[in-house]
Amino acid sequence: MANVIACDLGSNTLRIVLWDCKNNRRLKEFERIVRTAQDLYKTGRISQSAIGRIFGALEAARRQFDFKSTPTVCVTTQAIRQASNRFEVLDAIRSHFGLNFRIIDGQEEANLTRFGVEFGLGKCGIDTSSYVLIDLGGGSLEITCKSGMNIFSDSYPFGIVTLAEANKSAESFERSLKEKLSTIAKKVRSWPKVSRLVATAGTPTTLVAFKKGLDYRHYDASVVTGEELTKSECEESLNRLIKLPRDEQERWVGVGRIDLIIAGIKILTGIMDVFGFDKMTVVDEGLREGAAISFCSTLE
Repeated sequence: MANVIACDLGSNTLRIVLWDCKNNRRLKEFERIVRTAQDLYKTGRISQSAIGRIFGALEAARRQFDFKSTPTVCVTTQAIRQASNRFEVLDAIRSHFGLNFRIIDGQEEANLTRFGVEFGLGKCGIDTSSYVLIDLGGGSLEITCKSGMNIFSDSYPFGIVTLAEANKSAESFERSLKEKLSTIAKKVRSWPKVSRLVATAGTPTTLVAFKKGLDYRHYDASVVTGEELTKSECEESLNRLIKLPRDEQERWVGVGRIDLIIAGIKILTGIMDVFGFDKMTVVDEGLREGAAISFCSTLE
């Protein structure tokens, strides 16, 4: 088979791509905010409302993708990893849609994301031998450092959804974020110095789109991948977004996302400080593309 469908059910977003293995390119893509991790910090379970959103998104995707005739690889991450009803949820998805989502750990998530990101960087002619990669998801944060042949990865069990929901006040959020950044700083202190900071996932890609004047409905991955975003641009975008009326916020970042984007900007800029970078290269390609590329490599 020349094509594969890759599905990534994340803690915030369901992302699907139809990938051409022969020519190594996207043929079709789908993305829907499902907030899988909503209320997970309180209940330890995937909520019925989140399950409803996931099923609604998969129903929409089923109208666009041929899940029955095309090889399909499905992975899911931190929210499902953590949920006490994870097998119940995945069994229901399998029964209704015929999709077998595999729970992957933080290390595999980091590796597959790296495959996708390096593909995106390579398209832009950007060197992939020395970088730190930030993958800020809804329920977890993966950080990978690559220096030549040496690769180090760590996964942290917090993301924009879980951190924002567990800390409703600004003071609580800032305090919790400071503690988590301190933990990260201690962990990566021994990592080698690298030449580039790279970021993927919804917050940095949305910020680049905002910078380029692309609203949520007109998002274009080809415009985003390879673009640089400075810390000051992140902070300026935060200030601009906060001042907009709700309908304008939703036009730019999507319905129900503004709180997550605000939290994500604060986390991203904090991590930039940890690593001593004042700019980052943003890549749209991530876990779903990496899963597709990994699958295609088994066909060779």
